[in-house]
Amino acid sequence: NGFGDLTVSTLDGGRVIPLLRYQTGDVACLLDPAVVERCAARQGVELPEGMPTSLLALKGRDREVLPDGAYVSVYKDALYADHEAADQLSGALRLIFEGRHCTMHVQLARSATPTSGLRDRLARVIPRRSPATRIVLWRYERFPFGMQLDYERKFSHFVPGESNPHIPTEHA
Repeated sequence: NGFGDLTVSTLDGGRVIPLLRYQTGDVACLLDPAVVERCAARQGVELPEGMPTSLLALKGRDREVLPDGAYVSVYKDALYADHEAADQLSGALRLIFEGRHCTMHVQLARSATPTSGLRDRLARVIPRRSPATRIVLWRYERFPFGMQLDYERKFSHFVPGESNPHIPTEHA
C-alpha cells in the first residue's frame, strides 16, 4: 500500500561525514498532496497556506508490528484520543496477545482511580481493526510491568510470548 522503511540521507557539504541511508526504524508512506487535499476537503478541514509539498504518513516502528498486524502506535494513540481520559493515564501500557485475543494493560496517573467508564472510553477510541479484547486499568503503583526502558530508553509496550499477570479481584 505504498508503505516502506523510512530511510534518510543527509548530504550536507558542511558535515565532516555525510549520513547516507540511515534507517530510522519507521514505516512510512510519501503522500500525494492532491490526495491530502481531497481527504481534508471531505472532512471539512481547511489546509493552511504554504503546506509542504512532501508529506509523510507514519504507520509505526518496524519492530512494533503486533500479532494482529497492527502497530503499537495504534494503541498508544488511543491513550490520547480522548483528552479527558488521557488526563487520568500515565501513558504506560502493555499489550499481551494470547492467540487472537489482546489484553491492553494501562497504567493510571498517580491520582486516578480505575472506573468502568474510563475503560469504556478507551475501548471506544481503539480502532475497530485493532480491538483490545480486554482492557485492564492499573493503579499507578500496582502496574505489574514497571517502567523498564530498553536500550533506546523506550518503554516496552509488547514482549512476544509474554502472558497476562495474575490479576487480583481488586485488580486495578
